[in-house]
Amino acid sequence: MKSLKIAAVGGFGHAKNVFDELAGFPDLQLQALAPAHAEEPIDGFLQHPWAQASKTRRYEDLPALCEAEKPDVLIVSTRPDHIQSVALDAIEAGCHLIVEKPLALDLAGLRQLYEALSASQVRMMAMLSMRSMPAFRQAKALIESGAIGQPLLINARKSYKWGQRPEWYADRKRYGGTWPWVGIHALDMAHYLTGLHATGVYANHANRGHPDRRACEDVAVGVFTMENNVSMTVSIDLFRSDN
Repeated sequence: MKSLKIAAVGGFGHAKNVFDELAGFPDLQLQALAPAHAEEPIDGFLQHPWAQASKTRRYEDLPALCEAEKPDVLIVSTRPDHIQSVALDAIEAGCHLIVEKPLALDLAGLRQLYEALSASQVRMMAMLSMRSMPAFRQAKALIESGAIGQPLLINARKSYKWGQRPEWYADRKRYGGTWPWVGIHALDMAHYLTGLHATGVYANHANRGHPDRRACEDVAVGVFTMENNVSMTVSIDLFRSDN
């Protein structure tokens, strides 16, 4: 079996987690990296040990990278408002995709990605790394085996530090929102572990402590009705202590 040609585009997000995992496979190298948009720095990703060991080549944009390298797999990790367009370009180029979330900022964008994927031979997965964590894999196995019975109530919580948020977090059209950026982990945890889909939701969100980034919700809560009339609550905040 031929070794996969792997490249990456973008300089923001969780690509380093993907790099950490793929670096464990001795036959895989990160062949090339390019920014997703003109003002995006990528030096941080190029300094990752896997990139250093791979002698990763740098390109100025995705078209140049694809033309020169013809990657089999593209890791897309960039600002949320660029993810969908980069993914569509990669699908057209025939690259399989490991993509930062959210995949798109609205339902129309998700539908466009779905239609493009359906018309191609490309496979795409989102960067939801908790699915590979032993605790969650064991919990999934226990639920599927019936060892703990049928789930009746689900609670999921994500608490993050505020830290240093880029200025574009203040622009909803570029940030997209805390539900798709952070809350997606809670929603994915519930679906991954139980296989249940949501059938109804009441949700609220607000910015309560960071007026310099007003478009970024720092608190959010949701009450979901799941299949089989299972109840789920989700709470999210960006107030975790720095220490």
